[in-house]
Amino acid sequence: MSPTELSHELRKEAIKNGHSVQTLASGYSMFPFLRKGDLLTVEPFSMDEIKRGDIVVFESEEKWIAHRVIHIHSKEGAIQIRTRGDARISSDTAINKANYVGLVSSIERDSKKISLRSFRKKLDSQVHLLGGVALSFALNFIARKI
Repeated sequence: MSPTELSHELRKEAIKNGHSVQTLASGYSMFPFLRKGDLLTVEPFSMDEIKRGDIVVFESEEKWIAHRVIHIHSKEGAIQIRTRGDARISSDTAINKANYVGLVSSIERDSKKISLRSFRKKLDSQVHLLGGVALSFALNFIARKI
């Protein structure tokens, strides 16, 4: 097993055991909110408590992907989540319990750390007023401040 594969397996195991882990953002699908090199803290978090606008991590082809939740629904009693990268046009395939990893709770960039939990609390009362596009613009404006 390569060091990268070992690191991936250790992070997955830590999440399963209730621990937060950190990982580096490596792409541009969430730009400008997340940028390549940002340090993301991923927490184990129940899918039942996920809300639209949250950034979740899921596994696809043994890679972790962090995208924004755009839709949540129940199919045959199981929760499924639809996500999309802020810089993408199309959404991802549905996320279910098998490929769900956790919630991005904070971002660290240029020695500045921002808690997404605090923004989540502030937006909870206002999300119903904001459409998906407006919410994305608001969160991306916040990202420029980090």
